Amino acid sequence: YQRRVRDCVKNTFTNMSLVVARLSNVPRNLSSSRFVRYSSSEASVLRYERFGNPLSVLKLTQEKVSEPANNEVQVQLLAAPVSSFDLGRIYGVVGKSQNAQLPAVGGTEAVGVVVKTGSSVSSLKANDLVIALPTSYGTWRTQAVVKEDNLIKISSSLNPEQAALLGVSGATAYRLLEDFGSLKSGSVIIQNGASGSVGQTLIQLAAKRGIKTISVVPDSPNHNEVVERLKAHGAYLVVTESYVRTAAFRKLIADIPAPSVAYDHVGGVSALEIARVLKEGGSFVVYGGSGRRPLQFPSSLFLYKDIRVQGFSLKRWYNSHSPQEQAQLISSVEQEFLTNKVKVWAERHKFAQYDEALKRATDPTLDRSVVLVNQ
Repeated sequence: YQRRVRDCVKNTFTNMSLVVARLSNVPRNLSSSRFVRYSSSEASVLRYERFGNPLSVLKLTQEKVSEPANNEVQVQLLAAPVSSFDLGRIYGVVGKSQNAQLPAVGGTEAVGVVVKTGSSVSSLKANDLVIALPTSYGTWRTQAVVKEDNLIKISSSLNPEQAALLGVSGATAYRLLEDFGSLKSGSVIIQNGASGSVGQTLIQLAAKRGIKTISVVPDSPNHNEVVERLKAHGAYLVVTESYVRTAAFRKLIADIPAPSVAYDHVGGVSALEIARVLKEGGSFVVYGGSGRRPLQFPSSLFLYKDIRVQGFSLKRWYNSHSPQEQAQLISSVEQEFLTNKVKVWAERHKFAQYDEALKRATDPTLDRSVVLVNQ
């Protein structure tokens, strides 16, 4: 039975790769492409003027693209993810400090190619591959003029999906492992939302460090496929939201050390259950709120287990570190992606067909990243 499941999953991966490849002509390896740069006076932009359901409030509009000023760079979009954070900002539920000032353009992550630069720009030139820092919102546009210090040059050896997810999802997973719990080989961690882009990246980076991950995923019809994929990434255990609440789960993990860190992206009951299994003095780290459910912890977790609840915001990290430190982070993540061959499970949608991408991204059982590509 297990062999049949593995064969089925292998065929699914192969078939999905073919489907994804047909969705766009963006090259699989950026270094092998010949970028067709164009300087257009107009850009297609996904804009919203009120908060609400992204399928209802987002509109595809046209706006003029100005010539870059001295310290500015004109960038042509190659790929931009559609993340749960992006959707939360459009719904207006991520908090006053993160919600957009309306009207606004969607998107927080992107990879693009430099078209032209202003006269004072020294770190970038035409044809360079760049990613946008998450402090710069509004990446769902085919072209943009951006300040030089809001861009970081990256390697052309990454594929478009890897590059688009590098600066936020990849950097978040990297910082979560580096900044909490003094993790080392043999450590155990637990996370919910494990089938998301950060979760899948975290599994792979942790496995290379010898860190065991207990990964909690939503109950879904394709559960077996998700389990097999995350196990192939290096997950030690993969369990569902419903199973993690059972006595059987406690028995399953009884023979390994209790997790020293729990990473929460869901909230609600899921957050409580992963907090319950932390070791005494363990760290509970909130880095997202895709479930839009509040944390509800009993006082016993603090009185008798002394767990430490902390939050992590990549935007806050970027804002509190120098441009040199930001560039070093991206370089470190880039090397992790290249040397450890970090896999990104994603599907691509043409920019003009953004409504299909949004439908997929708002599916609660989605187990892959959704990426808009510019053709």
